[in-house]
Amino acid sequence: MTRDDFDYAIENTHVIVAPERQIATFGSTSFNFYLISEMMDRVDQVRIRNGKIHAERPQILTPEHYCRLFLEGFGEKAERYIERLREHARNIAVLR
Repeated sequence: MTRDDFDYAIENTHVIVAPERQIATFGSTSFNFYLISEMMDRVDQVRIRNGKIHAERPQILTPEHYCRLFLEGFGEKAERYIERLREHARNIAVLR
């Protein structure tokens, strides 16, 4: 997607019905949504999509936790990578 495509999408996006409540800053929030978009290859037709957004409160992931996630089901190469992360653990923090 080019920058122009992105700008076009933003400029032509309108909220018809906003969620009843705002996304919680330090808690979990869930809400359903519907997205209506023009079909780019068909004139005068739209596509309707629906889904659910679930946002959880921010968490700090330590390298140790990140390492455990990486190692599940992977081999030696992943273990070596994780070992390098452990060596530099003091310098690494990931905000999720």
